[in-house]
Amino acid sequence: YMALTQLAADAPAVREAEAWVRRHLGQPFSVAQLARAVAVSPRTLARRLEESLGLSPIAFVQRLRVETAARLLETTRLPFEQIAHRVGYAD
Repeated sequence: YMALTQLAADAPAVREAEAWVRRHLGQPFSVAQLARAVAVSPRTLARRLEESLGLSPIAFVQRLRVETAARLLETTRLPFEQIAHRVGYAD
């Protein structure tokens, strides 16, 4: 297992997308919003993520959410429900 940050080191749009998603994990957002935030089209974002990580935009966001939730479970005493909310899961 390798952190997404390390895998995306050579792709500026992917690095920017990762940083933006991490800042907005607890908020609802669309792929179009994410693409606008990194100044590419949704299609270009999808291509960059596929080329760099082999992931779709949705899978990319889900992986960041799960990675963050796992880190919070391991390093904090927050209840599961609060962690889920922090990473953008309603239930």
